[in-house]
Amino acid sequence: MARESSCIWLTGTCACSLAAIRNLPGKKVLGHHYHHFGERGAAVRWFAFYHALCRELDIVTYPTDFTRNEALRIVPWMRRNTHVVRYGFPVHYTNETERRQRQTAARRRLNLPQDAWIVGNGGWLISRKRFDIFLETARRVRDRIPNAFFVICGNGPLEEKLKIRVSRLNLSNAVRFTGWVEDLDLYYQAWDVCLFNSDLDALGRTPMEAAAHGCLVAASVRYGGLGEFLTHGENGIFYTSHDCDLLAREIAALAANPARAEALRAAAAEKLRISYSPQRAAAFYKSIFSE
Repeated sequence: MARESSCIWLTGTCACSLAAIRNLPGKKVLGHHYHHFGERGAAVRWFAFYHALCRELDIVTYPTDFTRNEALRIVPWMRRNTHVVRYGFPVHYTNETERRQRQTAARRRLNLPQDAWIVGNGGWLISRKRFDIFLETARRVRDRIPNAFFVICGNGPLEEKLKIRVSRLNLSNAVRFTGWVEDLDLYYQAWDVCLFNSDLDALGRTPMEAAAHGCLVAASVRYGGLGEFLTHGENGIFYTSHDCDLLAREIAALAANPARAEALRAAAAEKLRISYSPQRAAAFYKSIFSE
């Protein structure tokens, strides 16, 4: 079947799949969505990956300039074959009245407190996702907003350690662990803020999806591409260091200033419509495959 195809499109960096298509005819396109640096010896491994498996590819796409620039530091000869194609995120946020109606309904379905300021995040509970920063920030937010409530959607090897930390921070009555959630849409609708913390990420999908539902985004990412979407103070809160006190102050300030919160929500939704529309991404691939 693959040999008869005029185009082959791979998403993800599977070495076996790339090796299997290497000698096949037709146009070959790879969608690469993972960061390149951050682990010891990563540059050497990616150098070998590109030289051994990607020389026959016609096009490699990346979701951010950050990720493409990483690749070009390793294999600058690929510049002409690489493109940034931003992921598409359908925008569901329209106005504050509709958002509040959806929020009320979502909290009812999820059995979340209606009158709380709810901060959430979702993902793998692993070291680089820094849910420890989430919880330390949560404690400080709770000091400023006594009825604040926090939700963590996901599972992973650090789940039990994080639950112990919740107890030590005296947050047992204010934090809910949901386990893995296949579809976070209801949670995005229920939350007031998505607090996203990470040491390194090519592009965190959780804050992007949250913003599409009108959820405020407050993020600290030490190394990654989320800053291409978030502009601090214009469409969200964004820092490149993990300062829990600063994040907590920003979140509390948004709770106290509904007009500013609404402006950030609207600006984030507008940027998604302009730069991260599914139609825009589809148009790129349609043009490539129709050549």
